[in-house]
Amino acid sequence: MPPTARPSAPHYPLPTPEGPGSGSSGQPETLTDKTNFKNVVGAFNDEHTDLLRDARKILDDLAGLGDFAGTDEAGKRFREGYSKGLEKAGDYTGKLGAVYSEIADKLASMKTAVDIANWATVQALPKVSDPPKFSPTDGTISS
Repeated sequence: MPPTARPSAPHYPLPTPEGPGSGSSGQPETLTDKTNFKNVVGAFNDEHTDLLRDARKILDDLAGLGDFAGTDEAGKRFREGYSKGLEKAGDYTGKLGAVYSEIADKLASMKTAVDIANWATVQALPKVSDPPKFSPTDGTISS
């Protein structure tokens, strides 16, 4: 049988001044819309939950197969390696799930930081002074 072609890795072009997603400076736009943050945080939390749930189901289904390794020497060696592999798969999945959750937490913190920075920027804007006063009776301007 001929080997099957492996799908190529996705290609993500870098932003250019003319390309989509570029700001006026040619740099990528930073989208800090509250809805975007909430959606992305929710997506990472969902991925965390779904990954752990699905992995648990797969591992439970494997455990439901019972003792299929046999009792001879090859079966014992297989069982040892299989048990170690299951343990590593569970450990890896738990760690990956924790990373998704951690990313969601950090994104939520970033949203808070952006909100604070936006407010601080507004507060730091220079105050426009009161306009000079004009006296129509004598035509003078005073501050």
